[in-house]
Amino acid sequence: MKTNALAQTKIRTRGLRTLLLLLLASSAGVSLGNPQHWAAAIAAAASTNISPAAPSSQKLRGPNPKPLQPKEYKRADLAITFPTDGPRSVLVEASRSWRSDIRTHIVAGPAAEVHVRSLKAQGAHRGETFTKLPDFPGYPKALRAALTPLLALGALGAGKFKWLLYGDDDTIWVIPAVLRLLNAAGLNADEPHMLSDYLIQLPDAARPVHSTVTDFVEDPRCRPCPKGQKFCPCRLPPKCTQPDHWAFHNCTFKARLLPYGGVGIIYSVGMLRLLAQNPQFFPSLVFKDVHRREPWGDRVVADAPRIKGFGFTRFQAARAPGVNCSRLFGTFSGFNERSGLEKIATKLQDAAKHQPVNLRATLSMHVRTGPLLEGKRNLVKDYLPYYHKIVRSLYQLHENSTGSDIPALRFP
Repeated sequence: MKTNALAQTKIRTRGLRTLLLLLLASSAGVSLGNPQHWAAAIAAAASTNISPAAPSSQKLRGPNPKPLQPKEYKRADLAITFPTDGPRSVLVEASRSWRSDIRTHIVAGPAAEVHVRSLKAQGAHRGETFTKLPDFPGYPKALRAALTPLLALGALGAGKFKWLLYGDDDTIWVIPAVLRLLNAAGLNADEPHMLSDYLIQLPDAARPVHSTVTDFVEDPRCRPCPKGQKFCPCRLPPKCTQPDHWAFHNCTFKARLLPYGGVGIIYSVGMLRLLAQNPQFFPSLVFKDVHRREPWGDRVVADAPRIKGFGFTRFQAARAPGVNCSRLFGTFSGFNERSGLEKIATKLQDAAKHQPVNLRATLSMHVRTGPLLEGKRNLVKDYLPYYHKIVRSLYQLHENSTGSDIPALRFP
């Protein structure tokens, strides 16, 4: 383990466990070698539980794939994943109020390790699994978030779910609304879909921090669906799929198009299989692209599908009648919102009175912990009471639904 050659051999044979040992060795002054070796270890670990792509995904290679009619999706077809660390780990327990019966994979950082043992004991019967992932020397902490979807796929197994709901630990998903949308659109999970309508654009490589929320909610780069299909994966023109994320000048859209990760992204298992087809592709891209100049995890998780030829599936035509909000992801969330939690809770109460159709349609909300942690506030005391209030507001219009497979909310 003191030589790069031995380290490489262990990585190939023991996957993620070896990677963690190497990182621990690094803290003791032992050289880790090339970051691509870390990527190899993660690829090996994440690919151990991935079944071959379903035959329906192969049909996408033809010029006119036939529409597929999936069965109705239920809660058992969903999985959730998010990263957490430090004081934010209290959200693992808090989020069980709305996700208690849904398979969940949590990627925990080193500052959360003291809590992981008890969280695992409490969550085992709920279908929770954990990956403990230390910080990577020289890389932003957001790298852990970027690796989360791949680690979730490896831990949960591609045959165990149809749709992966990926967000932050302070992302709230409204599960009945998610299922209603997926079923209304009739999307086939074996096809490569990536869903978000909270899109941001980055037009200038010289200013990678500069971004604006788009005034549109559907990916303008998508090619038309085959004749007879209302919904289909978003296939991109070849000039929009360059490996260089900033090489968009010959693309039909002259900017980098990414999601606001705080309100979440939904991946089909078909998309995840595509990203894992070459086990080196995704982790290598993460280690190349998540760096101090661009320390965000939610960029590469959209750029990877783009390089593979796919953008954001267009689904607005599946909206319920009467919905007239600007977007369904984060309908009531501002971009990196810094409004007080009380204002957010009040906004949802007002929406229940004046915009019930829109509130019922919203898929997710980002209830940011960042501003409180920056102010060294106590999340248990100053955040969780509002978090639970917000969850109740988001779910209140779904309580009397029929046929939606909705369990009662359970608060700790």
